[in-house]
Amino acid sequence: MFNRGTVLLGMTAVLLPLMVLSIYSSVARLDQGLTRAALASGAGPIAVFWRVVLPLTLPGIGAGVLLVFVAAIGFFITPTLLGGPGDQMFAMHITQQADSVTSEGFLQALGVVLLVITLAVVAIAGRFMGLEFIWGGRKLDEDAPKMAGSAKASGHSRRGIASMLADLIGWPLLRLSGHLPAGFGKWTVRLMGGAVVAILILPIIVVMIISFSSASYLTFPPPGFSLRWYEQFFSDSGWMRAFWTSLLVATISACIAVALGTSAALGVVRSKIRGKSAIMLLLVSPIIVPPVVLGLSLYSLFLRFDMVGSVFGLAAAHAIGGLPIVVVILSAALQGVDPRLEQAASVHGASSLTVFRLVTLPAIAPGLAAATFFAFLHSFDELVLTLFLSSAELKTLPLMLWGDINYRLNPVLAVVSSLEVLLVVGGLILARPVLTTSRKSAY
Repeated sequence: MFNRGTVLLGMTAVLLPLMVLSIYSSVARLDQGLTRAALASGAGPIAVFWRVVLPLTLPGIGAGVLLVFVAAIGFFITPTLLGGPGDQMFAMHITQQADSVTSEGFLQALGVVLLVITLAVVAIAGRFMGLEFIWGGRKLDEDAPKMAGSAKASGHSRRGIASMLADLIGWPLLRLSGHLPAGFGKWTVRLMGGAVVAILILPIIVVMIISFSSASYLTFPPPGFSLRWYEQFFSDSGWMRAFWTSLLVATISACIAVALGTSAALGVVRSKIRGKSAIMLLLVSPIIVPPVVLGLSLYSLFLRFDMVGSVFGLAAAHAIGGLPIVVVILSAALQGVDPRLEQAASVHGASSLTVFRLVTLPAIAPGLAAATFFAFLHSFDELVLTLFLSSAELKTLPLMLWGDINYRLNPVLAVVSSLEVLLVVGGLILARPVLTTSRKSAY
């Protein structure tokens, strides 16, 4: 505990899903016919990976690296829990300065510096990769014709660089790999995949086991097993009040985010307005703005309107963070709906509202349900914005959890963490039949 290696390990475990999903989205869009053609031409699995899969998925890898970097530069919770006084990150320093009333000007300056660093990194990445990596999508239809020539040129240059690297580095490695057993690559993938799953799953399993501990403090393995901490959680008025507050705030926040995000996604995907990429970048900008900077800005704004410490103010702040999730999911869902269906309904006399209600809404219903669930989950688990905008009377479950971690390390914390994990798993299980039905009907 309390050293730099622990901080790096904890941040890696937290940010690993972001990298995995970025690479997965790139691999999922890869034409499987290319790999089959390479195998049919006599290339081995390692050669196919090096010569075909890796060059074509480099944009996804680069996007993952940049998204992880942007998220890590504004990290606050994990370094605070695992790091020592000598490993303070920038966001931690900002939150410490926020406790001092006399440091308001210096605090704003720190926030601006962190924001400028983040935006500079994103701008440099967007120059080489395009800004689409932020929301993981394709170029929007309106902007594609204008940039077709430049996109082809940059694509050829990227492929040329990737091909040169493959020629310089790949062939010697391929010659060496030719001497390896046939099952080496398969077992390498299994071991690496197992390590990733273990990093993601084992901490959760450990926390769940600790929640049934009979000890009076957090320890693993537990000396015995008991349900006393579950009983204490459900009988404690403070914890239950925080739970219902989190539920209320998350419900309001999800409703706000879905209402605004659905309208925004319809406007971006279906309209003929110019500058769709710029509008999309603005809508998803809360993803790239460090949460500490966003919380500091919203605190200064909400303080003027007496919204700090109110349920609606906290829900509105959480909705800002949930809006990019809704916009990204629904934009992808709308791009998968044939616009000719909507045009046919309009030609037969249906109004715009009728077209949306009878054609568009049923088609995007699975995406809408997923967006609502993830927006709710984002608000339910949000801590950084809550630290800035809550009050002594308004405490959410993550805020209570954060306070007890700093002052009381008893297994009730493991109980709360286990219940939040079960909430996620339960929501995914309930959403699975809807998504499966939609996928089958689409086929």
